[in-house]
Amino acid sequence: MKQAKVQPLHIKEANKAWYLLVYNEAIGVKVLCLDKRVSNITITEEFVQEPYSFDESLYFKDAFGILNNDIKTETIRLKVANHHFKYLESKPLHHSQIIISRPVKMNTDVLDYTDEDIFGEILVTLKPNYEFLIELFKFNMWVKVIEPHWLIETIVEQHDFILQHYYSDFIR
Repeated sequence: MKQAKVQPLHIKEANKAWYLLVYNEAIGVKVLCLDKRVSNITITEEFVQEPYSFDESLYFKDAFGILNNDIKTETIRLKVANHHFKYLESKPLHHSQIIISRPVKMNTDVLDYTDEDIFGEILVTLKPNYEFLIELFKFNMWVKVIEPHWLIETIVEQHDFILQHYYSDFIR
């Protein structure tokens, strides 16, 4: 978007950046990161003739992060290692997060990922978008998707791609 007259709807902080949600009839709802890509904003006193009705709690209800698109809302079952379970318990992934089971061994000095007793399970119901996948990658081996199967396949495909990308550079 080069230039447009828009109605501001909402401002939101995510991942140490500020985002402005705007609307106009031609572009619909658009998310703008307020960084160096936005070179100029002019605030006018012009009234919006037919204001767009926007409810941020409804708009972000099933969203993860700042992006909200047409991805279907899914319930995602995650297996979480004990030390990270504590983290996700105090700082939930999403407001929909539900604890299904707690790790039998909540406190261990050694993280033996073959020991099923160090894992608990949580559910989140959200739109599994790009931002959510990045969050899962950040958790590495501490969090494992159990359901839905298509999401597991997506993660495996992306890890395979990354592995091949690095492996081809490594063997040169």
